[in-house]
Amino acid sequence: MPEQWEHKDLYREIVTSLTEGVMVIGMNGKIVMLNPAAEQMLGLTQEDIGDSFVNVFLTREGTDDFTGAILDTIYEKGRVSNMPVDFFLEGETRNLSLSTSYIRSEGDKAVVVVMNDVTELNELRDAQTALDRCDML
Repeated sequence: MPEQWEHKDLYREIVTSLTEGVMVIGMNGKIVMLNPAAEQMLGLTQEDIGDSFVNVFLTREGTDDFTGAILDTIYEKGRVSNMPVDFFLEGETRNLSLSTSYIRSEGDKAVVVVMNDVTELNELRDAQTALDRCDML
């Protein structure tokens, strides 16, 4: 097996095993890839998306901030880092931290969206703040 294929397999394995969600959007607007963590965070599967355009996802409630970050990345060819996004999934608000990058590889261009679900962390921080306030009384 050529070395480049071995690297591709390694990269695929790394992205698949990440706890961070990864979504890749082609410049034609199609969702190229979701890793398992992104599927879980967004309530979508690669099979749900199939050969769909990103607007299938971005028309859902709570995706306005996603849309802005993705469009900024495409048009500015820059990055968005640690942008807080509230996302609605199955009646619950999830707090995500979103980072995007514009990438080029072998002539292809895409936007990579990396997301972390920080809902539990925010809840713990809010609970600690409430406890601290009680201690002050």
